[in-house]
Parts: sequence; structure tokens; C-alpha cells
Amino acid sequence: MHVSSGGGASGEIAYHEAGIDAMANSVTLSPAQQQVVDHRGSDLQVIACAGSGKTESISRRVAALVAEGAEPASIVAFTFTERAATELKERITRRVAETMGLEFRDRLGPMFVGTIHAYCFRLLQDHVPQYGNYDVLDEHRHAGFLSREHRRIGLGNLKARHWAPIRDFMRTVDVIGNEQIPAAALAGTPLGDCYSTYRDALDRYHFLTFGLLITCALEALERPDVFSRVHGPLRHLFVDEYQDINPAQERLIELLSRPPVCLTVVGDDDQSIYQWRGSDVRNIVTFCQRRPTVASIELDTNRRSRPDIVAKANTFAQSISDRLPKVMQAVRPPGQNQMVSSSAETDQDEAEQVADTIARLAKAGHRYRDIAVLYRSVRTSAPPLISALRARDIPYTAGGRTGLFLQPEVAYLAEIYAWFVDGDWRDDRFGDFRPANLDDLVEGLNRVFGNGPPIPDLRAYIQDWRAFVLRGHRPVNLVGDYYRLLHVLRVQDIDVSTPVGSSRLGALARFSVVLGDFEHVHRRGRRSDKDGTRVFEAANDRGRDYFRALHNYLLHYARDAYEEFEGEPAVDLDAVDILTVHQAKGLEWPIVFMPSLTQGRFPSRRAGQAQEWLLPDEVFPTDVRGRYEGGDGEERRLFYVAMTSLTFHGPGIR
Repeated sequence: MHVSSGGGASGEIAYHEAGIDAMANSVTLSPAQQQVVDHRGSDLQVIACAGSGKTESISRRVAALVAEGAEPASIVAFTFTERAATELKERITRRVAETMGLEFRDRLGPMFVGTIHAYCFRLLQDHVPQYGNYDVLDEHRHAGFLSREHRRIGLGNLKARHWAPIRDFMRTVDVIGNEQIPAAALAGTPLGDCYSTYRDALDRYHFLTFGLLITCALEALERPDVFSRVHGPLRHLFVDEYQDINPAQERLIELLSRPPVCLTVVGDDDQSIYQWRGSDVRNIVTFCQRRPTVASIELDTNRRSRPDIVAKANTFAQSISDRLPKVMQAVRPPGQNQMVSSSAETDQDEAEQVADTIARLAKAGHRYRDIAVLYRSVRTSAPPLISALRARDIPYTAGGRTGLFLQPEVAYLAEIYAWFVDGDWRDDRFGDFRPANLDDLVEGLNRVFGNGPPIPDLRAYIQDWRAFVLRGHRPVNLVGDYYRLLHVLRVQDIDVSTPVGSSRLGALARFSVVLGDFEHVHRRGRRSDKDGTRVFEAANDRGRDYFRALHNYLLHYARDAYEEFEGEPAVDLDAVDILTVHQAKGLEWPIVFMPSLTQGRFPSRRAGQAQEWLLPDEVFPTDVRGRYEGGDGEERRLFYVAMTSLTFHGPGIR
């Protein structure tokens, strides 16, 4: 693992290289894991240190319950991500097949293994007819929806600028849902008026957000008939990553785990890193005090990391306040270059040093996909490294906020839509606004897409394209038009068998998701009441106003919000992963760099600073705000995760 700090000698680069040989996939359980599998008769808390085999323990426990006669429909398992759900499903299926036979796998369908949000959506669609044809908006589509509806909702009454109230309102409605703040508590305030209109607007479009999934599920479970149908068959509830549960999710878990249901929670308070999403580490710290009968088992054997990393992580963990006492145990033998530290005078020097090391590793036979570079913030810290990698033709994917638009191909393509409406653009989040310029666009597109001579008739194509779509004669097909442009740019000639070509094509495909998200919410019609009559209003799907809205979405939201890498591994992409520590949790690389370990970056200078909120103090008191604003403890947990949550295989790089 490379851990580093640029911008002066005050920081350290710590660097850990751990080789690439695969650790043996042992199926032998430790005594503590076997206790998890065998425990019966009460709720169970499993404190699982990094790399301690929690997924295998859960899957074997579920398989044992099924073997004992538990109906699959009586088992619900919550995971934090879809990726984790997929892994757990596969493990459970494998273990059940081993104990019950291959044919029994077909009977596992009624068992739920997935995220809490997915469970709540299924609950609403199965038990509340109103939600049968609703769609769920993710964060990006939610932003697009609010951009479309901001005047109707009255967000301008909260703040003057167009996108400032949208961002703040998105954050506010998340808090309202997370903290279960009743709408009545906001009545009579500008925020309360906006929130009421917003909920009505979502219903008219038949949309739900992730936060409202849980809110509406809790409301449904308050109805005795719904609660009886949902809770009646349930006997075993599992909650993974319990340290990241927020108050609304905890309320859902509390309802679902009422007797005779046995609750098993699995997590590690030292790895609680999502307080800015409302998670409350006190849930796991006080679990044993809040449940009437509960057992606690500690999985303390780290099977991933070399002893030096485990020892340093244990030492660092002691600096985290208000934690459950525990010490990880290392079982892997020592290796070469377990941790290496160095320093650099400037950010650029550090970037050159990391890029040169990556180039040497590649020449030594290591795949780019075996390498990750983790930052506290990709937006503020990664640009020098990205420039250094591009200069060496080293493929990369950039995660974190703005990651996608750090790719020059994507930035030029997005600027086209600004030029369509004679709008402004800027080259980075804090840069100056400038008019979008067709000459610069054509020159830039030829530079990043051309292979020799200029692309024929590119300027004329873009001009004709604008003239046609702005006439508004037919609905816009953003994604279709985009792929036609890519054909003109000869994207089909990119050699995807090379790491650089594959990485470029992945970024271009990701930009189509940006366009698709905007299109999804703007082409949706809505139901409205006019003169006492229920009518259906057509979508906004063409003309200059449509492209003005797209320009605003790209400039003021998408370029600072979309990630090229969303935390799901691309199987065939051989590229260095550049991403945030938050994204890295649960992912695995043999070689990891951690640059920019300087005061103000990691730990972040914003951690613990008071923020401006739309919510009044009486419904959002200081102690609750503090969870969302973070602080020293959260930064320490985040660094601990960076040290421990990655897999370091092998005897070391030679």
C-alpha cells in the first residue's frame, strides 16, 4: 500500500505493495466463525474486524438455518450495497447446495438478500397498491427532477440562485427522511411549504426517492394489516454493515425484528464512515444494552493483510474515541514492502513519483487493475496524478465527485450542449466561466479523438445537429444523438483490447448515463388537476428550453457530481483505479497508494465545521447536526478503513 502526502515535507507517503498471488480460499471456519454459525436462542451481535470472513460466516449461518428447516421466506438479509448482496447470495446458494443438494437452490427464491432500499421498494409494491407503478429516483435523477420542478415547488423562496437551493433541498429532504422529522414540524415555514409541494409533485410523476422508500415503508408498517403480512412469515433478520445504519433504518429494523424474529447484526464501529449520510455509530456501540437478550461474538482474525499493516492499524485504532474494545489478530506471514513511506515537496512531485512507480510495476508484469490510488477527495487532489498518468499513457478510471469530467473527452462532449444554447462553461469547479466556443470544441475533439488528419466535416456536423434539434419538431433523443456523434468521432476505431482504449470507451459509455438520467425525468409526463379535472400534462422533450435545462444540469450539477467509477468493479477493464476512500470500502487491490496525506486534505479541513442548513434548530438540534458535519472521529475511522479494508495478496513485489 502506497500511502503518501504531497505539497510539502510535512506529510508522509506510505506505500504498501503486497504482491498479486491469490490467498488460498480456505473453507475452514475459525472457532469464532463457527460460534456465529451455531448460535441460537437470542439476538446476535457480530463484531467483524476487517478481513475476518464475515460474509462466509453469515452465509454458513443462513445455510445452517435452512438445513434445520427454516423456510427461505422466513429469512431476510440486508446488505449495504448491491455488490455485497450479489456476493452474499452466491455464497448462500453455494452453501445451501452443499448441505441440501443442488435441487434445493430452486427453493431459495422467497428469501430476500439485498439492500434496505430494495426491500422497502418491494414491500411497497407488494403491499401498498398505490406504489405499484412508481419508479425510484437515484441521486442524479433526483437532482434532474428538482431542476425541472424547482419553480413549481418554490425552491427560489429558499435561496435566490437556481442550483444552490436544489443542492440544499436535496440534502435537507435526506435528513428529513433519515431522522424521521414529521412534515407537521415544518408546517407554516417556507421549507415546509416546499416540502409539501415536493411530495405532491413526486406523487404526480409517480416517483420515489431512496429516502422516501424507507419513510413510506415505515408509514405502511404502521398499518396493522400490512405489518401482519410483512412480519408474519419473518423469523430471521440479518443486517450487514450495521455501523452504517441511520435512525430511519434502525426504526425499520426495530419493527421487523419484533418477537419471534431473531436479529443478527454484523459490523465494526471502527469502520463507520457514512455519518454524512446520517449513519449513527451509536447503533452498534449500544446494541447489547438496547436488546433484552443478546449474545456478542468477535471475529478478530484479519486474513487479508500482512502483519505490519495489522499492527499499525491496531495502534491507530486506539486513537478513535468511543469505540468497542478489540484488537485484530494477524495470521498471514510477513512479506516484502508491506508498507513503504516517502514524501514529496509538491503535489506535482508526488504525482510524478506515483506515476513512475506505477509504470515500473506495469513493466514488472503487474496489471493496472491491481493498482488503486485512494484520496480523501479526488476532486481536489487527483488532477496532477491524472495528468501524469496521461503523459505516460497509463489507463485509469477516476471516481469521486467530478471523476467523470476529469476525462477531457467527456468535458469536450459536455461543452457541446453549452454551445447549443450560447451558454457558459468552465474547465473546473472553481474556474472562471467562459463562453462555450465551437472553434475550441472542434479543435479539442480532433485532438482527443483524431488519429492523424482532422475528422472530416466535424464542424458542419455539430452546426447542423444544433440547428435541427433547436427547431423542436420532434422529441429529442439525447442518447441516440450522442451515439451518432460518437460514430462521427470514429469511436468505433478505438482499440478496446488495449488498457487505454478500454478505459476511454468506459468513460464515454458513462457519459451516456448522464444524458439518460436527465432524459428520464424530463421526458416524463405528469398528472395534474385543472378546473377540478384530472389531466395528464405532456413531457418537456424538445426545443431550446429543453437544451437550456440540459446545459444547466451539466454545468451546475453533473460536472461536479458524476463519478466515472461508481464502486462496482468492471470485469474486463485493465486500468488504475483512482477513487475516494469511501468508494474503496469493501473493494480489493494488491497494490494501493494513499497520496495527499496533508493537513487540510486528509484529514479534511471541512470536517467538524458548522454548515448552513435549511432545517430549524428545534427539529435539527446541534448534536444531530454534528453527525452530518463529521469531525475528528469520522476522519480517523476513514483513515482506518483505508488501512484495513483492502486485500493485500502475496509475498511482496520484487
